[in-house]
Amino acid sequence: MTTPPADEPNWLDTMRSELERYRNEHDEDVFTLSELYTFSERRLENRFPDNDHVRAKIRQQLQRLRDHDEVEFLDDRGTYRIVIDE
Repeated sequence: MTTPPADEPNWLDTMRSELERYRNEHDEDVFTLSELYTFSERRLENRFPDNDHVRAKIRQQLQRLRDHDEVEFLDDRGTYRIVIDE
């Protein structure tokens, strides 16, 4: 597996930025998956034009962030809490 160039965006850092942007614009740490799709999907599609499955990638990255204790899953209806330090 090759490492992308340093100037190439990576999904995990980009999702961290999206969650920080969401928090700042909504003054809220809790969001639903649907709200995040509405907020971020188009921007992520533009940032990663070769990815044809942006929604699946968003869910995958939320799981990774959960594993890093940066996002908390609140329920199985798609509600999350951002726990990344500001």
